[in-house]
Amino acid sequence: MNAPQYGRRPYQAPREGIAITTRFSPLMWLFATVTPKIFVNGYQMPVAGWGPVVFPLAPGQYQVHVHTPYFFPQRVGPADYAAIVYPGQFVELDTRRRCSPSAVVHSALRPSATTEWR
Repeated sequence: MNAPQYGRRPYQAPREGIAITTRFSPLMWLFATVTPKIFVNGYQMPVAGWGPVVFPLAPGQYQVHVHTPYFFPQRVGPADYAAIVYPGQFVELDTRRRCSPSAVVHSALRPSATTEWR
């Protein structure tokens, strides 16, 4: 017979929020030495490095900003996106750092459904 365990609640995974995947071009290998900065509504979110990160958030509208700190200039490839989180859904965003022939860093923050980048 199983005795009830009072005070213990089963873990529930977050049901809604924002999931962001950060990437950079292999030609820009120096970005491996820095960590991208992600801000949601002006607050810096904890990021461990490049790759996917999930932020559980309540339903609502959020302003997402991503940039990469660098030596000069201090902010490289800023990208912004206005995300609307609906109940029970995650907004999946994807951002990549790319370098043009003029050595200018381009980036965009887009929904993951449109991952065909040129």
